[in-house]
Amino acid sequence: MALCTNTCDMCSGSGTSFGCSADPECSIPTYYVSNLGDDANLGTTPAVPWKTLARVNAATLAAGDTVLLRRGEIFTEQLISPRSSITFGAYGTGAKPVISGFRTVTGWIEQANGIYSAPWPADANSVTVDGAPTPMGRYPKTEWLTFESFVGTTSIADNQLVDSPNWTGAEVVIKKNNWTIDRNLITEHRDGTITYASGSTYSPVLVNGVFSYFLQRSANALTEFGDWYSTGEHLFMYFGANNPSDHTIKASVIDKLIDISYRNSNTFKDLSIEGSNNFGVYIYLSENIFFQNCDFTNHGDVAFWGGSSNILTVDGCTFDNTNGIAMNVNVKTTAVRNCHVNNSGMIAGMGNKSGASYYGLKIRSADGIIENNVITNSGYIPIIFSNNNIKIRHNKVDNFCNLLTDGAGIYTYIETTNPPSMGQEVYNNIVMNGGANGLYSDGVSNHVSFYNNTIMNMAKNGIHMNNPTSNLVYNNTFYNCTKFGMSIQNLYQDTEYWVMAAENSLYGNLIVQGSNTQGIMELCDGRTYSIGGFGTSDNNTFIVESDGPGLFSALHVLPSYSVVPYDLTDWRVFSGQEANSTLIPTTLSDVQLLYNDTSEDKVFPLDAPMTDAEGVEYESSVTLAPFSSIVLLAL
Repeated sequence: MALCTNTCDMCSGSGTSFGCSADPECSIPTYYVSNLGDDANLGTTPAVPWKTLARVNAATLAAGDTVLLRRGEIFTEQLISPRSSITFGAYGTGAKPVISGFRTVTGWIEQANGIYSAPWPADANSVTVDGAPTPMGRYPKTEWLTFESFVGTTSIADNQLVDSPNWTGAEVVIKKNNWTIDRNLITEHRDGTITYASGSTYSPVLVNGVFSYFLQRSANALTEFGDWYSTGEHLFMYFGANNPSDHTIKASVIDKLIDISYRNSNTFKDLSIEGSNNFGVYIYLSENIFFQNCDFTNHGDVAFWGGSSNILTVDGCTFDNTNGIAMNVNVKTTAVRNCHVNNSGMIAGMGNKSGASYYGLKIRSADGIIENNVITNSGYIPIIFSNNNIKIRHNKVDNFCNLLTDGAGIYTYIETTNPPSMGQEVYNNIVMNGGANGLYSDGVSNHVSFYNNTIMNMAKNGIHMNNPTSNLVYNNTFYNCTKFGMSIQNLYQDTEYWVMAAENSLYGNLIVQGSNTQGIMELCDGRTYSIGGFGTSDNNTFIVESDGPGLFSALHVLPSYSVVPYDLTDWRVFSGQEANSTLIPTTLSDVQLLYNDTSEDKVFPLDAPMTDAEGVEYESSVTLAPFSSIVLLAL
């Protein structure tokens, strides 16, 4: 076949053809879709395109065919992949073609007190006001209410909650624990008690000393411009003195925007997918699916979902403003690389009703890889992973655990040690500005390797591990972690038998205080006064203001709660650890952390000569490899 010289996105004038019938020498058929087309057309050239995605869904295509959507246009329909071995992309000039689950809301009727309603055929999960994503109205607007008591998963009692306005039929959003914010339908509100149908299986527990909740999905919560809620038949919004005709309101109406079920070898390139009610992309029982250079924006629950499938690649995509989870994937051999993920689950009460929400990337994948991604602004966990032979590397994670704090920038949970896990590696990541831990192995995580990571500015620990066995933690930098650089805890948790921390190795790590109140290491046991069998910790370096009690800590819960602080000398006696570790007292304001979050070597100029923790001096500059860091001290 002769080389194609056409300039559509599939061919790109590169001499390699994905199929383009606009070029007579390109033998693989291509079909074109445009808002200006006609479904009665042949669709085989840009001059005679089809008009709708419904025509694509119903088309009888052959393996290897290509479907191109015209750039600069919006397609407000669902795309259902019509068969395996199809490529979907873009043609023409301008912005990427948009597959949108949004419709413009019209037919507003004023109800009362500045509230308007319009007919709407779906229980909308995503709404924009003049192009800006807008959360559901809530009471109170930003704070949480507190309640004094509860009955299981059926009711809460707030002594301060009056009966008017009445919230029956609305939603109560409850922070059930430090990892769950669920949404619950209120079946009765009377005498300060809210009875509800629970969205999750959890009963409330105290979080930071209180039980907390707020109310939404009711006209009672619509008090500011843009406040809204949906019933499945109508959309209500507060306009106040504003005229609805002066504003563009869009709401989600399509549950699954792109449906890829029982398909193999589908490719999607250069598309913008926006405004799904539940799923931007839905993949089920499929294999070898490829997404490249696609944008996902303003999705109501999950922007990208995949399950019971094999071989998935998502490369160079962006995810912005997802209410629930940017990517929720359970697919063997998943690769997520070169993606930007921003504003995932940042609004309490807008995630899934079950509370299993507010994540960036939630990836369960044997033989998977998550690399070279930038993930910013996550309500809960930016990267949560599980399964064997998965690598998490060269990612930058920034600003997370804003709503829930039993988490980390990079987190894994394993339910059993039988059979043991294998091949889980987390390395050369930069994790910063977190509301909880930097790294976290939970459940009975085992055989996980954490190395060469840079963790900075954590509200809790640099790394925290519950019941870990045979984990490796080495050559990491933990800087300015409010509680401790490293923390290990025995919770005696397993689906089959109690598991205690054992055979872990922690070495070559650099822990740097950001203030003199921060600790180096904590060992915690939930049932005994000893956690000495956790493994070994040695050859680490600690940069602190001064040695003293509190740098190390042993926390015991049962039979009675106690915290015993230690300095390094006493810790060595108590734990038998850190015999060859080094403590460097210094003025903390003279400590400088430099990091390279790019894919190339980077040179950092220095204002004055400095030295690293190993005594190597740098006169005027220091060069860092990609996704590495250095801590420098004043000479």
